[in-house]
Amino acid sequence: MAKNGRDLTEGPVWRALLAVSAPMMLGIAAVISLGLVDAYFLSKVSPEALTAVGFVYPVTTAVSSLSIGLSAGAGRSSRRRWAVRKMRRT
Repeated sequence: MAKNGRDLTEGPVWRALLAVSAPMMLGIAAVISLGLVDAYFLSKVSPEALTAVGFVYPVTTAVSSLSIGLSAGAGRSSRRRWAVRKMRRT
């Protein structure tokens, strides 16, 4: 194991899951807060604008959550592949 990294195979499972999923949870929380701020300011504009955002909000949240999850998975996969190549060289 690298000196800078943590071994996720040791210790409680919930701690490992939290370490892996915390960045995704923060990203999804940011997307949700963006929707709430949009709704607040659009409610000042008109009811039609708020209705339009309310109609599209579930779609944007789903797409954003999917992209956050895929990027986190791709990042972990590429880091793992990089580590395997580095270990083979040494």
